[in-house]
Amino acid sequence: MTIYRYQEMGSQFLLQTFAQAAYTPLRATSLTHGATSDVPQWLVPIIAIAKMSNHGIQVPFPPPDFIVWFSTTPDGAFKEFVDVTQT
Repeated sequence: MTIYRYQEMGSQFLLQTFAQAAYTPLRATSLTHGATSDVPQWLVPIIAIAKMSNHGIQVPFPPPDFIVWFSTTPDGAFKEFVDVTQT
């Protein structure tokens, strides 16, 4: 399973990728950033749905302005939004 953390800071975005093996802590494996107008195409519908369905976190005192965590299946398909506020 791969877990992603996406955030927006004004007109910029940051996408962190985390890998998790069974029973181990998350570890960051990659980082992508750039202008929000250049978000990777596969990510556009995920972020749109996160914003419309309130799965992201609107930060009251930015930056960042918006954060969402989500996971994908081993073949890269969207799996689910991850609620990091629940323990």
